[in-house]
Amino acid sequence: MTHDPRFDVPHDFRRQPARVAVALGLVVTIIASLLPWIDGTNGAGHRVSLNGFVGPGDGGFLTVFGVAQGVVVLSRWTAEARAAVLRVMPALIGVVLILTCFTAQLDVGSEIRGIEFEGGHVAITAFFWAAVGGALLMAVAGFWLTTADRLRRGPWLRRAEIRAAVDRRVIVPALLGVVGALGGFVIVLSAGARTFESALVLILVVVALIGAIVGGWLGYRIGGWLVATPPSRDRR
Repeated sequence: MTHDPRFDVPHDFRRQPARVAVALGLVVTIIASLLPWIDGTNGAGHRVSLNGFVGPGDGGFLTVFGVAQGVVVLSRWTAEARAAVLRVMPALIGVVLILTCFTAQLDVGSEIRGIEFEGGHVAITAFFWAAVGGALLMAVAGFWLTTADRLRRGPWLRRAEIRAAVDRRVIVPALLGVVGALGGFVIVLSAGARTFESALVLILVVVALIGAIVGGWLGYRIGGWLVATPPSRDRR
């Protein structure tokens, strides 16, 4: 495969404003999701304080999708990717983040109505809006990165790139990378699910994603080693 300078990224590409925005949005979303989204008292007069990881767990989903967005936009191997799927991934995850923000608002409203129906008095806190704001920041930054990629590198699918994509030197590492990612995710999640309480499962999913990243990296490296062409020996 010939070198294409369009797919080169600068050494400090992680300092680009859109990528910094994703990192900032992720930090805000994680911290705000751990803090109370709903605060007040129930019908018995007892304090009620629910964060984003309890109930429907929308804060956990925002965190998981945010981590995925962070991995996609901050990893060099995805920033230099030729595959159309990886090039449009920031925008696709952005759509999921926006949809999750809508469902989070619906779920929080449902929780509040349930508590007030029983005589309680609760309200949405600023931390909920901070979590949603961080997620929307990641989504907008993802859209911008995908648009910038299209403008700088051209079409996402070219005839030559399609032919190159089905080459075994591309397919084998990619498949083993997917297998490794799924294996790392399942191993960490299944082991933790037997150990921790259900309230911590969504937090555990974030740790499982780290296992998926490590497993995917190892699988990709092993696949690349398996299909590597051995150096030709000098003939005497």
